[in-house]
Formats: sequence, C-alpha cells, structure tokens
Amino acid sequence: MKCFVAVTRFLKGKRQKDYFQYYFHFRGVYEGHVVQGIVVEGDSQDNLIKGEDYLLYLQFIKIEEGFIRAQFLKIKSLRNITC
Repeated sequence: MKCFVAVTRFLKGKRQKDYFQYYFHFRGVYEGHVVQGIVVEGDSQDNLIKGEDYLLYLQFIKIEEGFIRAQFLKIKSLRNITC
C-alpha cells in the first residue's frame, strides 16, 4: 500500500453511482508523471468546504489522464490547525 500526504485546496465533489469523487488542486510531478489534480474516491464527506485548504493522508491507487487517483485515509482542515 503506497500512501502519501498532500496539502491542497478542495475544488468540488461529485456523486457517482455508489461512491463520491472529490477533486483537489494539485499541479506538479508525481513519480515522473505530470499531474493536473487529485481525485479522491470514498464515502460522503459532507463537511468539506469548497475553496478551503486541507491536509490529506491518502492511499495511492493510480495515475489516470493526468490525475492522481486515491482514497481517503485521513483528512484535516487547515482552518482547525493552530500554532
């Protein structure tokens, strides 16, 4: 199981037949592949706010059409992190 951490901004959510897809901002390179964003599949995350920044702990699935596909392991709003 390959896991990774991302600090990213939530863009939008979309319901599929039996799961949800969440789109997060990411521009860069991951393991030699140019990446346009992160798509996370999983259960409903009603508490996500569009435009907010999050710390994501994700399980990598694959890179497809320029997007990292992953599943949520943990998610934390940066708004709730204090110094």
